Order: sequence, then structure tokens, then C-alpha cells
Amino acid sequence: NPDLVGYYHCGGGVGGALRAAEEKGMGQRLVIACHSLTPSSRAGLMEGGIDMVISAPTGQIARQTVMAMAAAIQAGGGADRQIQVPFEIYTSENI
Repeated sequence: NPDLVGYYHCGGGVGGALRAAEEKGMGQRLVIACHSLTPSSRAGLMEGGIDMVISAPTGQIARQTVMAMAAAIQAGGGADRQIQVPFEIYTSENI
């Protein structure tokens, strides 16, 4: 789509998405954000293909989720609990 100005890549394989943008001649004009700082997303940040990476600690999310599930079971299934975890935003300037 020639009107596309940016997108959030939420799945794996950001390298393929970057190659597709380059092949269509849209690589440097698109604002691209993705999640999880991986070798591919780090390289994309350094090379300018990715503008921002949102990274959350998946291990901490998993631990807190299991703890919340255990608490709900112990409370008879009616416990409401909100889980908050920190996240980091990476750009080419702070990696």
C-alpha cells in the first residue's frame, strides 16, 4: 500500500519483514516498531530499518502469571489480579 507510513511487527521473523519493505522500496520511509530485542531486531535498529523495539521480560511475565494462577486456585477461582511488568523501549540511540 503506497499510503502505508509504518507498522508494528508483533510476530517473529522481523528480518523477513525488513527485506520485504526493502524490496518494495519502502525500507527507509516506513516507521517500523517490533517487540523483543533479538539479534535481528538489534541489527535492524543499528542499520536503520527498525525505529523502535519494545521489550518485556518474558521470564518475569511467566513467573507472575503462574503465581497469579496459583493464588486464584487457592482463593477458589474468584481472585482478580492485575500483573504489571516493566518494559524497555530501544532505539538506535540507546542500544
